[in-house]
Amino acid sequence: ASRGLGALSGDAPVRRLRILLEHPELEIRRTALQSTVRRPSRALLDLLLPMLAEPGLHHEARLAVAAVGDHSVPALAQLLATATESRVRSQAANALAQIGTGRARAVLLSLVRSDDLGKRHLGLRGLARARVRIGQPVLGRTLAHRLFLRELRDYRDCLAPATALGAHRAAEVRLLGQSYQESAEMALERAVQALACWYEPEPLIGVLDRIRSGDRQLASPALDFLEHILPRSIFGVVRKIFEETTVEDVAVEEGADPLEKWLEAAWKSGDSWLRACAVRASRCSPSFGAERFQTETETDPTVLAEIAALLSTVAPDRGPTPQEVSC
Repeated sequence: ASRGLGALSGDAPVRRLRILLEHPELEIRRTALQSTVRRPSRALLDLLLPMLAEPGLHHEARLAVAAVGDHSVPALAQLLATATESRVRSQAANALAQIGTGRARAVLLSLVRSDDLGKRHLGLRGLARARVRIGQPVLGRTLAHRLFLRELRDYRDCLAPATALGAHRAAEVRLLGQSYQESAEMALERAVQALACWYEPEPLIGVLDRIRSGDRQLASPALDFLEHILPRSIFGVVRKIFEETTVEDVAVEEGADPLEKWLEAAWKSGDSWLRACAVRASRCSPSFGAERFQTETETDPTVLAEIAALLSTVAPDRGPTPQEVSC
């Protein structure tokens, strides 16, 4: 019955699909979602959107929401702004990428312009996927170059602490260094996704894989390709990062014991995982007191848990009380 409703027209199938979408049996709901893709209706959005959070139904729910088209864009934008689960936000961004209209791309672009690294990652990934689906550029050339350079700066800024802290004797500090390395790789991915919003995406996939390998000989053809497609001024920045300065050179320039500096940078990064790692690693820096972690606007439970654990270990003569920090 669920399959058959997708082939009918009129309002009656929509009413019956609503009944099946609320059925307690998972497989019936999944089949009803598949029929909803064939028979999309904005009247079903109130049922479809919560299903983006259901592990067994999120894929079909995303297809059904995307099939509604522009009518679902305001609800998806609201979901991106209010959802607490990263999986739900990711599904909402993927649905916008699949819709691919001007309104949907405008919501993704608003994420790209955010200071939040997670939102930027979702926005650029969504725009790159929309570029593949549409087959035409989704951003202007100048804006794509500007976003590319912004993400490359983040990549460069994460390389130094990743190397400088990677061999530290404390496990907490090594974890922070590894997190910086992951942030560098994500920034590089965002940079290539920004280029994919204007240039042909398929060759850029190989560029990302080769550069991310860390093997200079393997990355050489990828850099040659970027030199061929990018303006000279833009590629000059790429050359400086990947050819003229090694990761080891950057680490030496920053000094022998940069822990306090990297703790401060991680806390200001806006990345929740980096912030949590910085709080944990701060135990190894006596000069970096708990009062440096301002929590008035912090909402991430992992970061708040790490701060609570840190405050519980602070001696009375070493730092402020939890009440002082909260003030």
